[in-house]
Amino acid sequence: GSAGLRGEIIKSDNLADIKLFAATFLSGAASALTEKQETVFGPINSPTLNNAPFAGAQAVLQTYAQQIFDSIQKNGFYVRVPSGKQFYLYVLQTIDDADASLGGTAIPVTPETDEPVKTKSRP
Repeated sequence: GSAGLRGEIIKSDNLADIKLFAATFLSGAASALTEKQETVFGPINSPTLNNAPFAGAQAVLQTYAQQIFDSIQKNGFYVRVPSGKQFYLYVLQTIDDADASLGGTAIPVTPETDEPVKTKSRP
């Protein structure tokens, strides 16, 4: 488990590793397709219009690969702990009831009242 909790380790995004590999591969391919010129300091990219799309694609794909990597590091795994297990929750920010929302649903939540819900009756 994680942090001393015994449970089942679950990977949250099975495709994240594949996405990371694909983005890194395509970034390398874009780098390989750029025209280079030799200098005394080694090969550098030629400043041509043909290289502009490849340089842009390489930068975007490197950024995308870094975002995927950071996501894997931050949210890649979680531990499913059996019910009834006591644990401490350490938070790094203030928990505000006004910001609370019901998780796992896309249906808007209305405040609860003591009045009965009016429904349409069928004749």
